[in-house]
Amino acid sequence: MGYSHYMYGNYKEAYQYTRSALEIEPNNEKAQNKFALIYLASGDVKRAINVFMRHMDAPEALNHVGYFLIIQGRPDEAIPYLQQAIDKKRLITKSPMKI
Repeated sequence: MGYSHYMYGNYKEAYQYTRSALEIEPNNEKAQNKFALIYLASGDVKRAINVFMRHMDAPEALNHVGYFLIIQGRPDEAIPYLQQAIDKKRLITKSPMKI
């Protein structure tokens, strides 16, 4: 629900639903990532970056930091974050399947 509200620009509702999800599962990286996106879309850049930086193991967080740096006109700084996101995603998708 939180992400749906985020996509429609209802950031207050998105914040409330995402906050509720994080109360149930505080270490959920995807929910944390969505939380940071809500902050970013609401104009609270500092909080968004702080949340992203706490979850740098997640490829999505690295990707979003890179994207943010690009839209801020800092593409050279974005490259290492984007490359790390790609590398981490490759590791995840190359994990051997257990049958």
